[in-house]
Amino acid sequence: MSLRKNFSAPNSPCDRLGITTIAKIFTNGTSMHIRFLALLFACLSTLYVSAPTSLAADGNETQPPISLQSTDLNDLTQSYRVFVDTTGLLTPDEILKTKLPLFVLGHEQPMHPGYTSDRYWLSVIVKNGSDNSEWFLMPDYPLLDFEAYEIEGDILKRLPEEVSEARYPVRTLSLPPGSERHLLLQVSSPLVVNLQFKMMTAAHFKKHTTSDATLVGILAGIFLAMIIYNLFLFANLRDRDYFFYILFAIANTHLNLLSADYPEGVYQWFGIDWWQYIDVYRPLAPLTTLLFARSFLQTKTEHKTLDRVIVIYLVGLLGFMAASFFVPRHVLFPIEDSYFFIAIILLFSAGIQSLRRGFKPSHFYLIGLTLFLVGIGIYIAKSEGLLPTNAFTLNAHLVFQAGEMLLMSLALSGKIKQLEQHKTQAEVTAKVKSRLLRVISHDIANPLGIVKGMAYILKSEKVDPVRIDAISRAVLAIEEIMTFVHKTESLDSASPLQAETVSLNEVFDGLEFLFQKLADDKKIRLRFELEHPQMFVQGEKTSLTYEILGNFVGNAIKFTREGGEVSIRARTVGQMVQVIVSDDGIGMSERAVTAAFDPSINVSRRGTAGEKGGGYGLLLAKAYIDQFGASVTIESVPHDLYPERSGTKIIMNFQTTGTHVTSRSFRQRWRIMQ
Repeated sequence: MSLRKNFSAPNSPCDRLGITTIAKIFTNGTSMHIRFLALLFACLSTLYVSAPTSLAADGNETQPPISLQSTDLNDLTQSYRVFVDTTGLLTPDEILKTKLPLFVLGHEQPMHPGYTSDRYWLSVIVKNGSDNSEWFLMPDYPLLDFEAYEIEGDILKRLPEEVSEARYPVRTLSLPPGSERHLLLQVSSPLVVNLQFKMMTAAHFKKHTTSDATLVGILAGIFLAMIIYNLFLFANLRDRDYFFYILFAIANTHLNLLSADYPEGVYQWFGIDWWQYIDVYRPLAPLTTLLFARSFLQTKTEHKTLDRVIVIYLVGLLGFMAASFFVPRHVLFPIEDSYFFIAIILLFSAGIQSLRRGFKPSHFYLIGLTLFLVGIGIYIAKSEGLLPTNAFTLNAHLVFQAGEMLLMSLALSGKIKQLEQHKTQAEVTAKVKSRLLRVISHDIANPLGIVKGMAYILKSEKVDPVRIDAISRAVLAIEEIMTFVHKTESLDSASPLQAETVSLNEVFDGLEFLFQKLADDKKIRLRFELEHPQMFVQGEKTSLTYEILGNFVGNAIKFTREGGEVSIRARTVGQMVQVIVSDDGIGMSERAVTAAFDPSINVSRRGTAGEKGGGYGLLLAKAYIDQFGASVTIESVPHDLYPERSGTKIIMNFQTTGTHVTSRSFRQRWRIMQ
């Protein structure tokens, strides 16, 4: 039935003002001008009085019917009219008898009004353009209270409800091919109002509901699997990160299932009417997510300022939970949504800062957050009609929330794996340190005494002073090493070594003394370059000379063939001093470069002249580099792949004078090694 059969035309102008009044004006002995003005006034007054009703009628006359096709999901938002009942009290009969002329075109009202206590009435004309007679009417949003009526003159006929496993309310309409019906839809929601509706055939309805139920069922399974898996890990590891993840997963999973109205009876789980508590329950989603992020990213110790902001924000969430007992839902929810957006900013900020400090699991964390935002974006775009309606776009927020939860679990696993690696590194380092200290302490003590005695004898006999100076200098070097060893042994495992200002000129001079003869024996050119003589770094002279640069220079000579070159250069790069040890030797394989500083892998090998190594030098060098807030990278080209340009380059960046260095103990250093 078309709208033109329901909307009667307004009365004629003469009937509105009264024929007798106008007739009297014309029959009285008045002038022609007065008669003309009286007639003009009557017509204009009639147009003014009847204008709103006439416009409404004309507008409804032009409302085109929606042609239903059996091959498509027919979108009823193509052509519809809307009336908003702000009281929520009008009955269908009152709407039919008094409000139909007040309906406005659908494009004048948003398809997604959002949080509101208003009741919406939709007027839709459908025409069956197919040979199908049975049609199913279904909203895009599951949490709607809606009824559908068929208008037959002054009578409303309620469309029957389809009893199915669909999580959406469904109504059926019997519409013979070629016939036309005028439908009236009543729409409201305790949460969010969405005015998008579809009509489809039985085949499309079955396909649509099956694909929707399958997808949502899979997502619910993923949510449940993540909870059970991490609950098992928490029971075994007793790590508080897993505890907060479980809180995050349970709260967000339950809220997602409530929003999807899946499975049936989800709002009555555990004998609780969750509708009554949804207002106070909603803030738990950002609250548990932030608690997990705060624990996982260690913001309390690593990002103290941001952590204080997060704590203040969490207090605000508790305030919203309290306000839910006093503030109406349609007023509170939009404010909460704006406040929830701040949580997303805080979550991203924490992840980015953690990534900058080298916390690798932050990659998974940030990707998970990004997926969550993408899902919300797709859902909003679909709600605004920018994307087609299908099982994916209808449930995009659930799909990407599941992806977020999976990636957060991977990030948590990555953190545990990293902690295990650090534990292994710390154990190996402790063994290395203990063994090396014993070797140095016991094996150097006796030779030191002999060399000192010979030096005094030679000096008293007035032998070659150059040779005596060399012996004395060697003795001094050994004494420095011994002093450093005893100093290290005397320190508690939690006590740091103090960084000091070290002259690179003095360090390079010591390196030249130590390695020049070794280089000469292999006919290798040893070259030292300083950008300028007054270059200083933060460190400790003995460890910088012997344990760091000494190890790298010794290895460079060890793996360089006769006639090769080893260079040690220092230059200023921004606020850092960069020291580069390079050679044109046999190079390192990609695996060797990757495992160079891994204490669980022994990469020791013989040099070009058969020199042996203990495999501990690089580990100690890396430990002291970390100790003094420096960094090191290795670049190498293996000889067996590129013989014409093989070699290794070790690049170190040290803090300069005046830069604050946070020193760590050996145990702490190895805990943070990558």
